[in-house]
Amino acid sequence: VGLIYSGFSRVDVSTKRVVNRFIPEKRGYVFAAMCQQNWIGTCSTVLIRRACLEKIGLFDERLAASADYDMWLRISKEFEVDYITEPLVFYSLHENRISTTHQSKVRGLEELLTKHAAHFVADAKSYSSRYSNLGVIYCFSGNARKGRGALLRAISLYPFEIRHYYNLCLSFLGVGNFRRIKKLRDSLSSATR
Repeated sequence: VGLIYSGFSRVDVSTKRVVNRFIPEKRGYVFAAMCQQNWIGTCSTVLIRRACLEKIGLFDERLAASADYDMWLRISKEFEVDYITEPLVFYSLHENRISTTHQSKVRGLEELLTKHAAHFVADAKSYSSRYSNLGVIYCFSGNARKGRGALLRAISLYPFEIRHYYNLCLSFLGVGNFRRIKKLRDSLSSATR
């Protein structure tokens, strides 16, 4: 085992309440599962053997965002990954994270899609989901034209996901309406949890 991670609890900084818990679960062949989605969640839960870093290198500083996910992919390709289901970390949510900066997220996801395309393409559904996420982030950052391009790419990769069409339709309503509808939907879904 080269890397081990644990479950964690997300805490809202303003209310100090646990928003949700992440409990790891077995996902078959780790590298293939990691190509589908970042199952690790946050760096705070990770312990890595020195041998991993000596073999695969450190964080790729060229990535504007998702450098941690890039590292997990590289490690899981070369080493076994294991986990502890118990949430051992409280992870605070706050506004000044790299993952909340739309430009950084766009650049990071574009770079990740380019760097790991050969691995992502093996699973059309999750590959298309990445392009859908990129399209949504483009729309949030004010570039609906590029957002539509990414959403159309998502549809071409996996045309059976209704969410891609929904987001594409929303992108034609303008950036302001896109943001309002998505934020309203997110607040409604978090209120029902």
